Amino acid sequence: MSPASEKADLTDEEARAVVDLIRPCFAEYVARYDERKYPPKTYEDLLRAFGAPDKVTGAEIRVAMLWKFGHLGKQRMPSHHEALISCIQKR
Repeated sequence: MSPASEKADLTDEEARAVVDLIRPCFAEYVARYDERKYPPKTYEDLLRAFGAPDKVTGAEIRVAMLWKFGHLGKQRMPSHHEALISCIQKR
């Protein structure tokens, strides 16, 4: 596997092969997407915020991590998720 810093573009043939593999089950995955758990508006807001990484706030980092873990609006979450959020906010 190449290092993360290297960009490996797919050839047109490889891209078509990926699409062909995904196409039969794509609608099923879209139907299973839970917009209550992963609100699209929150995702769009975070995309804008992280578009300027040097201006991202600790609160935005927290919301992003809660969104990623599917914990938005939940009263409780695993303590290791809370610890990870705190660690990332500090960095």
